[in-house]
Amino acid sequence: KKVGVGVINNSTTMGRKSLMGAPDQTRLRIEAMEEQRSLRRTQMKQARVDRAAEEQRNISAGNPGDVDFIGLVRRWREEHAGMAR
Repeated sequence: KKVGVGVINNSTTMGRKSLMGAPDQTRLRIEAMEEQRSLRRTQMKQARVDRAAEEQRNISAGNPGDVDFIGLVRRWREEHAGMAR
């Protein structure tokens, strides 16, 4: 079989022509995703620390239990503090 002239069949380009000097969009996207992942991990680490501190405050105040539920009740009370019964 004869291969046509100008056909690019290189495993590194996967049949696409690349422009010299142009940034690789795939590489840029991967780097952005890695940066976002790192940021998410840092935020989650801080959230775990904050949650543990909140749990200790609740226990110290004599109110052990679910941190999320207690937080919801506290916020509801703050929002409705001025309302009469």
